[in-house]
Amino acid sequence: EDISKLDTRGQHIRMNSQASDQPTSLLWKIQLFGGPILHSANGVRQSQFRSKKVEALLCYLAIHHEKPCSRDALIEALWPDEIDQKPLANRFRVTLASLRKQLEPPGFPFGSVLDTSVSSCIALRKGATSCDLIEFETEFANSNFQTAASIMQAPLLPGVYDEWAHEHQIRYELLKEELAPYRSARSGTPNKPAAITQPRPANHSLPSFLTAYFPDAATISQLTSLISSQRLITITGTAGIGKTRLSIEAARATQLNTVFVPVADCTTDHEFYEAIIKALGVGTRNSRSEREQLLNALQAVDSTLLIVDNIDHLVELGSEFLSTVLVANPNLRCIVTSRQTLEVPGEAIFRLETLPYPTTDLVSISDLQNFAATALFLQRISQTRPDFRPQDSHVPLIVEICARLQGLPLAIELAAAQISALSIPEILNQLSQNLLELKSRQRTLSPKHRSLRAALAGSFDGLDPEFLFTLGQLACFWGGFTNESAKAITNSPDTEQQIAELVHRSLINSQIESHPSRFVFLESVRQFAQEQLTPAQFQAVVQAHQHYFLSLAAQVDEVSLDALEPLDQDSSNLNAAFHSPDPTSTLYWQARIGAIFHSCFRGNYAAGMRHVRASQQHLEQIPSQFLKRDWIVATLQILPEVELFNEAEELAKELQTIAEDHSDPIAQFEYQINFGLVLSRQNNQRESILFHQKALSLANEIGEPKYIQSALGHLSGSLHSFARLLDSEDPERAPALSRARDFALQLIHILNPHSRRHPIAHLLFAVAEFYAGDLATSKPSFQIAYQSAVTLQHKTIQLYCMFFLSEIAAFENENELAEGYWSEFLRLKQHTGMILNGEIWNRKYTRN
Repeated sequence: EDISKLDTRGQHIRMNSQASDQPTSLLWKIQLFGGPILHSANGVRQSQFRSKKVEALLCYLAIHHEKPCSRDALIEALWPDEIDQKPLANRFRVTLASLRKQLEPPGFPFGSVLDTSVSSCIALRKGATSCDLIEFETEFANSNFQTAASIMQAPLLPGVYDEWAHEHQIRYELLKEELAPYRSARSGTPNKPAAITQPRPANHSLPSFLTAYFPDAATISQLTSLISSQRLITITGTAGIGKTRLSIEAARATQLNTVFVPVADCTTDHEFYEAIIKALGVGTRNSRSEREQLLNALQAVDSTLLIVDNIDHLVELGSEFLSTVLVANPNLRCIVTSRQTLEVPGEAIFRLETLPYPTTDLVSISDLQNFAATALFLQRISQTRPDFRPQDSHVPLIVEICARLQGLPLAIELAAAQISALSIPEILNQLSQNLLELKSRQRTLSPKHRSLRAALAGSFDGLDPEFLFTLGQLACFWGGFTNESAKAITNSPDTEQQIAELVHRSLINSQIESHPSRFVFLESVRQFAQEQLTPAQFQAVVQAHQHYFLSLAAQVDEVSLDALEPLDQDSSNLNAAFHSPDPTSTLYWQARIGAIFHSCFRGNYAAGMRHVRASQQHLEQIPSQFLKRDWIVATLQILPEVELFNEAEELAKELQTIAEDHSDPIAQFEYQINFGLVLSRQNNQRESILFHQKALSLANEIGEPKYIQSALGHLSGSLHSFARLLDSEDPERAPALSRARDFALQLIHILNPHSRRHPIAHLLFAVAEFYAGDLATSKPSFQIAYQSAVTLQHKTIQLYCMFFLSEIAAFENENELAEGYWSEFLRLKQHTGMILNGEIWNRKYTRN
């Protein structure tokens, strides 16, 4: 989500006014039929948006493709029922900024997709996007009705219920009926097979259901598109994720002649062939083997889609047979549902994801219908208890239920069924105990779908004990793991190969977009896998896990940047490692100190404060005064930022006590630095400057570069903070800013460009120039500081840069750019959890 090249926007912002009529390279394909879905030029597909308003804004702009849409019209379309118009302009700015982040991610110049060159209007830039709806209109206008019918494969914007969309949806539904003959003509008419009885009519064998289907609409659209281009598709995913239902619904959407073959109960070759023959509904006229008879029958069918459902236990047989028959009959297509892929040439793999669910910031029941997971939960509840009426107080509980179940359809259905005996809060409480005990009393369900445990059991059948042991070890990770961390815990040379097999069997999911690749369990699978360990094995793995992650955290300090990255995605694992602490252990305190530094440097002050409070309970048991010194220094990186000044002042004084009791110059230095910082944040700048001057003198005596660098940075900061509070005509203001700039320049000159203080130094220089009124000099320095902070993932520095760059852009009348910077500042502020002083951060007071 970071806009890592936001500083380049200043170079490209004039694109909007200078090149609005110039076509650019195609960056996105926008799919509205069955969408909205974004398809990037390199094939990445996106169907999730930050909010429904962001999604609606994209749809509106896409329907009016490359035509300027006024801001007023867009606001009216997105918030038609709002009476109070005052907050809408700001809401729209935030919505537009969110859409821009998605359409113009890192590496995309500002304005490359969203064009604001027409005053008070927004449009999709000419040539930057294509849209299936526009392609449809072109073909339809040219009387290419068969091509137009092929484009309209799904309803227009299913799940979008805005008034502005309704009239378009009605029109395209009418056009769909008008084009039905052309769609049928494209399919062709099946020929009768020569040596077998006529197969059953199209889709005769597809099962019907009494329950509504709640997929992500984009999922069906993607699968139907894949069916049109691929002849062998394996839908794979964990047990209970909805592979069977998806295959059936997608087949109905294609209108192909479809034969559905359930093979879950087949155990032999004979039963497998017999199941397909029975599903085909054909009779034979010879005594050849079942395999030969079936091959002949399938070679004779025309334009048929064969669905072979639940082939997991017959993968070897099924892959060989289906490969043979698909080669023999080019008119045959096949969908296979399986927890593992067939691993044959020509196989297209469709990995089914769990249903999307909302975050907890929803405020209304109607919002729950916009997400497949919560909509499914409510619909299944209404079937069990038609008299149940959800209340507003239920909304966060329902969201939490679907989040804990991670959008797994079977688990959601089993949880919803509990409403017959339990309230919504009780259902949520039950899930906190054991997901695997979710059960259903419905008699018509297959045995494997009557409980989550039964559904998962089949995935573990046939695995050898060694493999199960490794699986159980990996289940002790929280929030995922890498190959490296897995090898450290399992201590096995075969771990990477075993992880690859687990992915193949849909027992874990791979996240290849991260680096290094991460692997994650669904929580229900993780619990089942963990049960494969004996109590002694479980305890040994927990200890190995704890030692590994505490050791990782212990390597972090305020200088070691390389030690930060391994923890960036492992906050859950680190929290688990702290679950049963030994506060007398040196490793425990080193890990807590490292975790606090990590949280501070990555700008996650909320997480940092949790580590502070958790370790503070055991402070009397800390093994040494030097560890206590380091813990206080780490904690003082956070307390002033969240305005806990009194507490910070007390801890800083403890550093002075340690310095005096142990003749520790480092403790004395840190006392002067941090006490001065607390004074500065409380606007006692004159004393702050004195403390930081003493710190610089002591740092020079100590002679270590990191202390000199720290003192220069803090002294520069306290000087421009002092100057900022002075009137512009005050004779002390200009000299203070000049000194602040000089100390910042001195710091820049002695730093390595890869130093963690590199962005801070440029920020300090830029701020001094900003308050001196030299915006032309400060602007590029803010951009350097921001880019360096992005590289080092220093969120706090990014936040400061976004604030000041927004101010400069507003001063230069670059309003769109100012909005983008300001929106990013607000996002970073929320991410860090910083509590910023209103007087300092209120924009109208900034340039005093």
